[in-house]
Amino acid sequence: MPTLYVSESIESLFHIARELSQDLTDDSGWQIITPNRNAAQSLGVPGFSLQQLAQDILKTGQVKVAPPLVAQHYLREALRKTLEPQDPDGMARAWQPTIQAVLWSQPDVCLGSDGSKRARDVFNVVRAYQQQLHNDGWIDQGELFWQAIKQHPQRRFVAIYGYLNPCSDE
Repeated sequence: MPTLYVSESIESLFHIARELSQDLTDDSGWQIITPNRNAAQSLGVPGFSLQQLAQDILKTGQVKVAPPLVAQHYLREALRKTLEPQDPDGMARAWQPTIQAVLWSQPDVCLGSDGSKRARDVFNVVRAYQQQLHNDGWIDQGELFWQAIKQHPQRRFVAIYGYLNPCSDE
């Protein structure tokens, strides 16, 4: 059951977190999750993020995250096939943040018929991009958490520190 600690002073919260993390690391069944090395270092634990946890889960399932240049190549190809732009390289660079935002926000890409033409174009490109990646055994970085969830990983005890507003996939 999750526990929320509240205090008027940051020092007392930090003290509680540090003591709790030390107690938990003594028990080998717990994994301390922190967003960065600085947070881990301040708790006195090895750095391990939610992203690393998801990557570890995907390794056991033989799922590979496409490196940025590979992802850009597949996006360029998806754009060529779906929209036939004059400058697929430029369009791929311009659209990549949007494509990643869509993939981060939802595991299965679908848009109803009431969407704008631009939205339909984006979703068509995302579907073509995902299909090409998946056909060759890759996933996009934006799918990392969703794909890790689909692996149905073994349950484990985790203590999460420092993620103030986790997204639904995290």
